[in-house]
Amino acid sequence: MAKHSSIILLVLSMVLSPVLLSAQTVYDGERKPESLVVLHSPRRASMYSAVIPGLGQAYNKKYWKIPIIYTGFGVMGYFIHFNATNYNEYKQGLIDFTDGDNNTTSYLNFIGPNVDPGRFDPSLGSPDYNPSDEEWFKEQLENNMNYYRRYRDLSVILTFAWYALNIIDATVDGYLFSYDMNEDLSLQLDPQLFYLSEHMNALGLKFKFSF
Repeated sequence: MAKHSSIILLVLSMVLSPVLLSAQTVYDGERKPESLVVLHSPRRASMYSAVIPGLGQAYNKKYWKIPIIYTGFGVMGYFIHFNATNYNEYKQGLIDFTDGDNNTTSYLNFIGPNVDPGRFDPSLGSPDYNPSDEEWFKEQLENNMNYYRRYRDLSVILTFAWYALNIIDATVDGYLFSYDMNEDLSLQLDPQLFYLSEHMNALGLKFKFSF
């Protein structure tokens, strides 16, 4: 009886072994995949800030930089408007002063109330007209016009530079986003005597970084 029982157990184990192995294989095949790790993309941060300034900083979770970026654009916009307005006014004043028409007098906005425009504007027919005063006043209008044009153009250039800096900042932060900033990072300064030549030494500092 014991012999027959052993044979039966052996047969059952031979029959059930493939089933168990198959079941184990099916279980392994249907195992849920591990969650995918989404890497932070510096390129995406750059593109975001190129399309909408500050969006790359938001992507990098540096939200505190967004007000700084738009404050910079606001300041640049103010100076562009200020310089462009003054440039146009002086340009129109120069045109009115040199057109020989006494009905176009926008240049009078640039002189004081106690100044007689007849001294430098020949179209007014004043007996106090002085050609040297005319040349001086014309030169002042040209200088002021060129001054505001130069700073208008500079303000535009700085605006584009600020825009580019916004993209660069987002890119750098994108690369540093996953960087492990070790709390053990330290800087040690030690005095050091440096050998320069046989008869000359120099005292300096040695920098030692630990991380």
